[in-house]
Amino acid sequence: MKIINFKLSDLSHENTLRCDSNYFNYIIGMDNSDLIKLTDIYDIVDDFNMDYPLSEDFKYCQIGDVNSNGTCNPVIINFENRDISLTDYYKKIEKNDIFKPQHGDILIAKVRPYLKKIVYINDNIKDVYFTKAFLCLRPKINPLLGYLMIIDNFINTINYSSRMGKGYPTINNNDLNQLYFSRKYYNHVLINSDVIIEKATKYINDIYLLEQNMTNQVDIINAEMDNLYNYNSLLTRGMTYGTQKNDLKGMSYINISTKNIGKYDDNLRISFRSNNSETNDIIDVIKKGKFIRIKDIMLEIVKGVQPKYDDIGIPVIKISNLKNEYIDDDFTEFASDKFAEKLSDNKFVKSKDIIICSIGKGSLGKIDIVEGEYRAIVSTDNYILRINETKYNPYFLTYYLRSNYGLAQFEMQYTGATNQIHIYDYNIIEFLIPDIDISEQNKVVKSINKEYGKNKDNQKKINMIFTHMSELLNN
Repeated sequence: MKIINFKLSDLSHENTLRCDSNYFNYIIGMDNSDLIKLTDIYDIVDDFNMDYPLSEDFKYCQIGDVNSNGTCNPVIINFENRDISLTDYYKKIEKNDIFKPQHGDILIAKVRPYLKKIVYINDNIKDVYFTKAFLCLRPKINPLLGYLMIIDNFINTINYSSRMGKGYPTINNNDLNQLYFSRKYYNHVLINSDVIIEKATKYINDIYLLEQNMTNQVDIINAEMDNLYNYNSLLTRGMTYGTQKNDLKGMSYINISTKNIGKYDDNLRISFRSNNSETNDIIDVIKKGKFIRIKDIMLEIVKGVQPKYDDIGIPVIKISNLKNEYIDDDFTEFASDKFAEKLSDNKFVKSKDIIICSIGKGSLGKIDIVEGEYRAIVSTDNYILRINETKYNPYFLTYYLRSNYGLAQFEMQYTGATNQIHIYDYNIIEFLIPDIDISEQNKVVKSINKEYGKNKDNQKKINMIFTHMSELLNN
């Protein structure tokens, strides 16, 4: 156990009286003779311009629309032609959860700052509006230098200043007032600013070009599956995870013939989601070809467990670990060893298990495959689907379920209302899948992996550029 000694008076340095080890490592490690306050370098902006267009398109970004590299994927808002699938966005904006930062501002997510969602407002996103769930810093020095200093000092400042919120760390303007930089470091940056700015400007442009050349994995998957069926699939934005980024293509109302109720959906639903032409056309296309059901090629489907949590023990794969491209194995939740000892062996994940989220608007339908060998369990919100690999390629099935052909079936089979939607194992095992030779499945998987590999190469280049930008300030 690591023991830290500190003065009781140190508690008064922080207005929430924090006494965690990260905070005291930060406080104790400071040499007051070599410090400059963050507020000497940046203005903390809290007086925002909240005016926004009422009769034309504009871009709006929430925390979830920003990735860990600070890349924004804003939605398009228009109050005269509302997209009903973006209702939550409109409600937030109408409650004044919106502001327009200035060119050169730096935005930091208030919630879970360890995700490193730091946005630099450059020429590419200067017209984007943002939620107030971001803190806003306005550098008093060259904005690019200010941005580089923030990302370079992130771990030692932003993360250590974050306070615990409702189950996750948060950060606010008062926290920023207590942050410091090394004065020697700051002077070093200023002395070398011309060289740093020249190189960093090129790095920023290189990152932008790399991001522009990256293709979403789901677009690659849909292209391959469309080619398999010789069909151009479209899918309305729905309640499940995979449809959340889709454009709203469907109608606001439809006519349903009573003879068609139950034709596509065993639950006899009469909602727009189950009976719109796009979803029904996809099911028709699947049925025109040779198909089987998941139950025909699976070994078992296992529901997750409600664990007894502990500080250490067996890692728990939760909804937040499912990224719909990979499983984040930086586990933060653990089941006690005593609890795990009582579980049957099939409750522990195995290599090539398919994990399916079964609950919640915007999360139901997350699908990932276990890669590698590690001992973990899944939470009760998820199912483990095990496939007979002599009959079917589990990677092909994972990709298929992420495609419009799988998503259409998730949309048709979930039950519940508002955010409390569910899908059950007896629904999942009835999903229709193409009955094609496993060698053909392997070719599709290889083609998807090859195309998506270009994205991974670009992401590696972007990560390397961020490393180089940090080295600019430290050489």
